[in-house]
Amino acid sequence: MQNSWEKNDTFYSDDKMQVPYQDGYTTAPTNTYSPPDAMSMAGRKSLGGAYSVDGSIGQLGYAPPSFSSQTILPDGSTLPVKPNFPRLCIRIWQLIASAATFAFQAGAPAFAGKGFPFEPALLYFVFGVSSVSFMWSSFLIYVYLTRRYGKGGKVKRPVLCIGDTFITICLGVGVFFEISKYPCTPGTLDGMCDMLNTGIFFGVTVFTVSTVATLWDIFGSMESIRN
Repeated sequence: MQNSWEKNDTFYSDDKMQVPYQDGYTTAPTNTYSPPDAMSMAGRKSLGGAYSVDGSIGQLGYAPPSFSSQTILPDGSTLPVKPNFPRLCIRIWQLIASAATFAFQAGAPAFAGKGFPFEPALLYFVFGVSSVSFMWSSFLIYVYLTRRYGKGGKVKRPVLCIGDTFITICLGVGVFFEISKYPCTPGTLDGMCDMLNTGIFFGVTVFTVSTVATLWDIFGSMESIRN
């Protein structure tokens, strides 16, 4: 009579041996199952609990995928996340364009050898905002370098949002009011208009990269609602 060993043996039919069983010999598979030890059980539980506590085969499961950008070490600690290089490029251009906005517009009267023909209050406002943008981008470049080559921490997301939003709004208002209030034809006023318009151009680029950085900050702060 065929016993239960032979009835259930569908995967190991070519690899059998004679083993003593009760009062005679029977054919049994050589690859018999043995319960895992405690250490291997711990490893299997980390994969989703494929085995039960007593060593029997349970329902196979898998650990949920992790969306964290940090690398978890065996001791439970995490490696610092490398800073984002495209953001560094944005900050470098913001630094250069902010300095150019200030330099071209502030140097326009000296370059032309005459006083500024328009109301200077708006110009001073743009000077102030471009100076803040220059210092803000310098600070963020410093943060990038300390994170990339040192052990510095990242700037909190709300602080980034507030700083970038402030610069975007103020500089956008100042530069676009300059475009509407200072109609300066290129080549006139002994080169003053050329200097002024070049400064406005760089101001527009600062507004553009600041807008990109602000949207990046806002979308990045919404990670918690996407998982």
